[in-house]
Amino acid sequence: MNDTLDITVMDKPTMTPAVVSADQMGVIEARIRSEYQVRTALALGRPRDMDEVRERILKDCKRPGFAAVAEYSLPRGGKTINGPSVRFADAALSALGNIAAETNVIREDETERTCEVVLTDLERNTTVRQGFIVSKISERRNLPPNVRNDAILGTRVNACLLYTSPSPRDRTRSRLPSSA
Repeated sequence: MNDTLDITVMDKPTMTPAVVSADQMGVIEARIRSEYQVRTALALGRPRDMDEVRERILKDCKRPGFAAVAEYSLPRGGKTINGPSVRFADAALSALGNIAAETNVIREDETERTCEVVLTDLERNTTVRQGFIVSKISERRNLPPNVRNDAILGTRVNACLLYTSPSPRDRTRSRLPSSA
């Protein structure tokens, strides 16, 4: 019996939907389940020590290269917003250990990509999910040098140009040159 399920899986290199049979779905489910069980067993065997986590993060912050990218600064509305950067969050996640992090693309079209980040603490068996949307449309007063004029979608009243950003997963559908 080779029934086809109504499940769509996004194929990472091309991001085209693929139909998964019931047999294939069982294999995928078994693989995911066994990976989770192994990760959890390893996490329980090596519980995290928060003092060690603190030492690892401080050690990372003492490196000049890391310290330079560990904080972001963004001008907004005449003020500057500061905070820990994505690189710092990556280092903290690594220092914590025993956490499974996944990013899933839920949907993608010409103008936006809908994604979900899933973090699972393997020691405490807790999961946090956060969805987000990444717009592929950018506003600029002037086009960057690597953007062709045919990528312009429109112009707003205040003369900002709207154009599509490149898709790193599928350069063939992108409106920008492959050198972007």
